[in-house]
Amino acid sequence: MRNPRFILVTLLVALPTLANAQPAIPEQPEVLRVDKYTDDGSEGTLRWAIERNNEKPGHYRIEIQAVGEAPYVIKPASPLPPLLGPVVLEGSLWQRTGEYIAIDGSDYVKGDGALACPGANPGEFGTNVRTTTQPGLILRDTHSVYISGLEVRNFCIGILINRASNNLIRDNRIVANKGGAGIMLTGDDGQGNPTSTTTNNNKVLRNQLIDNGDGLELTRGAAFNLIADNLFLSTPLNPEPSQGIEILWGNDNTVVRNRFENYSDGLQINWGKRNYLGANEFTGNSIGLNLSGESNIADGNLIHGNRIGIALRPEAALTATRLSANRIWNNSRDIRRCEAGGSCVEGQRTGAIVFGVPALEHADFVGSRGKGDNPNPGKRHKICAPGAVVDDCQSMPNRNQQPPLLTGIETQEGRRQLAGELRGEPNGNYRLEVFGNRAASGSEAEEYLGELYVPTDAQGLARFTFPVTDPSLQSFTATATTPDGATSELSSALIVSQASRAGTVPTATVQQAESASALEPVRRIVLKNVVIGEGSPKTIVPTTAKTAATLLAQAERIGSNKDVDIAEFRIDYLDIALDGEALANLGPQVAKALNGKPMILTFRTKAEGGATAITDEAYGKLYSTLLKAGFADMLDLEMFRDERVVRQIVAEAHQAGVAVVMSNHDFEKTPATEEIIARLRRQQDLGADVLKIAVMPHDADDVLRLLDATWQMRSRYTDRPLLTMSMGGAGAVSRLSGEVFGQAMTFGMIGQASAPGQIDVTELRSVLGTLHESVKAR
Repeated sequence: MRNPRFILVTLLVALPTLANAQPAIPEQPEVLRVDKYTDDGSEGTLRWAIERNNEKPGHYRIEIQAVGEAPYVIKPASPLPPLLGPVVLEGSLWQRTGEYIAIDGSDYVKGDGALACPGANPGEFGTNVRTTTQPGLILRDTHSVYISGLEVRNFCIGILINRASNNLIRDNRIVANKGGAGIMLTGDDGQGNPTSTTTNNNKVLRNQLIDNGDGLELTRGAAFNLIADNLFLSTPLNPEPSQGIEILWGNDNTVVRNRFENYSDGLQINWGKRNYLGANEFTGNSIGLNLSGESNIADGNLIHGNRIGIALRPEAALTATRLSANRIWNNSRDIRRCEAGGSCVEGQRTGAIVFGVPALEHADFVGSRGKGDNPNPGKRHKICAPGAVVDDCQSMPNRNQQPPLLTGIETQEGRRQLAGELRGEPNGNYRLEVFGNRAASGSEAEEYLGELYVPTDAQGLARFTFPVTDPSLQSFTATATTPDGATSELSSALIVSQASRAGTVPTATVQQAESASALEPVRRIVLKNVVIGEGSPKTIVPTTAKTAATLLAQAERIGSNKDVDIAEFRIDYLDIALDGEALANLGPQVAKALNGKPMILTFRTKAEGGATAITDEAYGKLYSTLLKAGFADMLDLEMFRDERVVRQIVAEAHQAGVAVVMSNHDFEKTPATEEIIARLRRQQDLGADVLKIAVMPHDADDVLRLLDATWQMRSRYTDRPLLTMSMGGAGAVSRLSGEVFGQAMTFGMIGQASAPGQIDVTELRSVLGTLHESVKAR
């Protein structure tokens, strides 16, 4: 796969207006310090600073100070004036500590959810209707405004950029804005008409946009803007999880290296042109990318764990969307989230790339069209049957270009190569892309293998071969792209073990491919005298003490018990759980009390069943401090903490020689098999050494689902040790029989359990030993 950083650098070189357009901020502006959080307009308030700046734009820098104790929150009593640039508006803490200073609209944006945010037209509310209502920070008819270090929350729109250019919004946290978007870039002229030269060359970089209706919008003429390195996340708290980004009549924008998670659509384009979407990640969405428009490009993205990876929509005009080098896997999940997008049509085809998916403009769309928004049903379009072109319906996108047909695997001069054929327009130079999947059941595009160009003959036929060198790939797919950039759906998968054609595939080649499906040895992890991944599953016993004195006594009991392999130091139970210095001093004493047994260091957050609440930022800082203390052998890291924190701690742990067990705990349910596998694979992608998930069963079927997912993960996707379990009494069998399904570790207890369903470690060891001997004898 091409390097995402290379993609980004190439873009910036190719688009000098994006690379060089910097806010024209004076080198030494006069500083306006905001050190009062009241909103009476007096000197030192945010309102005063904005009004003072607007009297003489280009001469000031506004610094919001940390006043009193955290949290630091300014609550305007009424809308703030628009900001006129050039000006810097900065929360003073972020560059020193990473903390945000909040601007919170809850004192005057009041109402029941989206109903607090009326649209531009009477009777319409919330996201997915035209609106510029009740924004927090306003950049209108201005330029060169630089905003950083702020949390903007509880408005209808967090930051509104309306007919404004060359602005920079970076390193902010935009949360729970219930109306149009977290950040809205729009050329709206005030009457709903686009303006094409007013909202250009803005940059939105490294922000966290969480639980906004739409994360960000580029609408009504917004063009040549750069959106990079942001997190777009929707959680169950979001009343309208619509789009991570919506592009509506927005052109020539660049969206790179962002993550989109848990929306109806990760990114939706409505009739935009020439937008570039590269090196982003889409997961947990009903649809990853939901696209219409002309000459848009999706290139080098990671698209996994959605219902539909890429949906191309019918429209009146004949358009072309280019899909290139995207890695797509583990989609077709049952995610029916349909706020102005997504896939909720019963019987809808799902998977990697799907043509003809209905959206708001289509009669067949199922889902919300916006609060109070009910366009005339007679104006909604029908979708033509594939191949049909008639007046009263919209035809398939990308001219319904058909994918290649992969016909077999050939061997020439000892080298394996895919064989296939393509049908297209006569005398055209088509671009083919080939993908591989590690499971024989894989039918998507897990690994990007490369490209080739093939010309069609006068009848529109081309035959081709493509070299394949990785014996671990068990199936192959391909796409075809027309000379003007219209990409097909994926081909049907060619399964290696079924690819034999008389005279083309020697028996030895087929056997080699089939043998790759055999289990690889588990990657061993050595913690002191314990080898994880070798022999029977290793037993782990957690501490549950609340004070240092009782903890050390408990650690001695664990250390002296011959049936315990590894101790888990649960710091969240302690009364000093948030005191990094005290824990750093206590840790070596605990290690000594364990009498040589390895230690897993764990702060189980309250969100995942732990005893103490902690912010993601503090979680990362605490772990960083304790890693420097050097007493842990392994670190438990929750996968759903802030991704930047997770990646940083993985890097710090590995640098310190500490292994990482990445974990997820679902105390409400047992997710679908595909979801369990997706979470474990995500842990692997994030750099975990051990992959862990604990789920709550409601019946025996749930337990079997967990064990089945464990086996599929072990046999198809990983050689890393697994630690999976069903909790509670019903799930006890998963703790006992896990070795059969690929588990390398399991939890027991001495005295008090730390999670439902844990078994006394001596009894656990006895059963594990008996089962291990049986497994060895098979």
